Amino acid sequence: MTLFGGASSSEDSSGIGNSTPTESFYYRTLNLLQEAIFLLDGKGRITFANARALQWLGGSSKDLLGRHFYECPWTIVRTIGMPFQEDTFLEKITGEEGGSFPDLEIVTASGVSFSASLKFDHIKTEDGQTSHILLSFFDETNRKKVQSYNLQLAAAINDTADAVFITSLDGNIEFVNPAFEKLTGYSLGEIRGSSPNQLKSGLQDQSFYKRLWETILKGETFRATVINKKKNGDLFHCDQTISSTKDSTGKIISFVSILKDVTEEMEMQRTLRVTSERLRSLLDNALEGIFAVYNRQVIYGNPAFFKMLGYDPDSSSSLIRVADILADRDQRNALNGILSETGKIQGEEVRLLKKDGSPFYGTLRVFAHSQNPDYLEGFLLDQTERKMIETEKDSYESILRRSQKLESIGLIAAAMIHEINNPLTIVLGYSNLLAKSLVDLKLLKYVDIISSEADRLSRLVKDLLLYAKGDGTSFERVDPYRLRDEALTLAFPLLQIEKIKVEEGQERESLPLILCQSQKIKQVLLNLLLNAKDALCTEATENKFLGIDVVGIKGESGIVEKIRFEVWDSGPGVPQFIRNTIFDAFFTAKESRGTGLGLAISKKIVESHHGSIGLAEKSGKFSRFYFELPIDCKTPI
Repeated sequence: MTLFGGASSSEDSSGIGNSTPTESFYYRTLNLLQEAIFLLDGKGRITFANARALQWLGGSSKDLLGRHFYECPWTIVRTIGMPFQEDTFLEKITGEEGGSFPDLEIVTASGVSFSASLKFDHIKTEDGQTSHILLSFFDETNRKKVQSYNLQLAAAINDTADAVFITSLDGNIEFVNPAFEKLTGYSLGEIRGSSPNQLKSGLQDQSFYKRLWETILKGETFRATVINKKKNGDLFHCDQTISSTKDSTGKIISFVSILKDVTEEMEMQRTLRVTSERLRSLLDNALEGIFAVYNRQVIYGNPAFFKMLGYDPDSSSSLIRVADILADRDQRNALNGILSETGKIQGEEVRLLKKDGSPFYGTLRVFAHSQNPDYLEGFLLDQTERKMIETEKDSYESILRRSQKLESIGLIAAAMIHEINNPLTIVLGYSNLLAKSLVDLKLLKYVDIISSEADRLSRLVKDLLLYAKGDGTSFERVDPYRLRDEALTLAFPLLQIEKIKVEEGQERESLPLILCQSQKIKQVLLNLLLNAKDALCTEATENKFLGIDVVGIKGESGIVEKIRFEVWDSGPGVPQFIRNTIFDAFFTAKESRGTGLGLAISKKIVESHHGSIGLAEKSGKFSRFYFELPIDCKTPI
């Protein structure tokens, strides 16, 4: 039997042979198809196989033509895994005039497996009899892969917790996933074909949506946090992402929107923000200083902390180092030791330095971070007022004890001022009258001795009263160089008479003003200068000089914390055996020329300013007395 009135199974491998031009055209067309085409006769023998079929089977038409279809080197199985029943297959394709097998798996002789579908049709003669059966196999491998991918993608979209909806190019909703339905309250049936405008809350203006459309129509992704409205009218916050989908030519065909519900996160942020603002308000208004330190640098302080230390809270936190405010090395080392051992400091009293160098007293509590010991958090309670009260109390107690010890001296001094001053005045008055009326030189000498001793006795009584009482002038800020210069001015006439040269030490430097009782400090300087003069007058030498100097003493932070005054002379020096007693009351090395109270009074004045006084030189020639005063001394001892 022939097909198209031409080639039979005995013709050449092209299947064309001596066919007519029309038949040749049909053959060539069949060979160009991507489907595998087989022609079977009524007995199931292959009469034609196109190029695609030969490619599948891996042979030539000469090997296949005339063979029964089931003798081909391949296996056909159902994709569901059931073996393919040849009898059933043959019965169907021969008994029915047309039909299909949609899910087949073809395994070739070489072991290659692919998915395929089959369509079959009967070719009939003019009298209606079946002459051939046309089998068309379609390779479904790629379609199956795409279908599998689409199924996976659809499952992912349906299972995702984020709401997803797809719109057409003109913005009408075509698909929503279950998460969208749950979030918005709209079902797919309710919202399909509608505009997403139903979700608008009215809280985004037109410029927002204009920017949205401009972005997605350019094929770019739009992202924003949006407030939308549910079906029941409730508002919800979401992070929205809109992307375009394109066809194979790059043309935009739809838009995919993903809504991530962030309502709870936004509410948590709002709550956190309110809580943070309340906490900051508490910190800002707390009376206790609160601070944080990292790597020995203050990184946070509340207003109370900066106010305590005299810093501007808006600009100074980055400038404060721990060493600037905790300048005492011994105290700092002690606190570091406690921190290293226990990880915290509980209620330690500290002395800090304020920005202007004045002292600040407080109670310190510090906690080290368990994971990072360089990070510290702490609290500082102002104890300055309490410290001042305690200091004042100690001062009063000290004065009381001193007063009790000197009670007898005070009584004697009071009696002396009453009983001695009047006779002394008379003695001094009459001695002056005698000096004016006498011409006898010997008698004049005696009168001069009487006047001199009476004057010395008067000064002794005054010094004794000053030592016992200890009160003084008010405190004021004064230039340390001014104190030095005024003391030198007072002593200069006496130094000039004795031909004593004066050295002023180092060049002047910029020193802070010192808070002190200026008259009393000048009294100390004058006393040291006159003591130096007296020491120089004990030796007959032409090269007599003394010096006076003022220097600033800096703390570890580099700030001047104390002022040091020094007075030295080129005299014989202070003997070693009296060095420990020269500041005792009534001790004198000047025999009959001193009261023994000058250095004792000077020591008392310096210590009342929280300072120290001493003798700096070694035994031997030259002596150097010094005293040091803090910059601020608002609470005298």
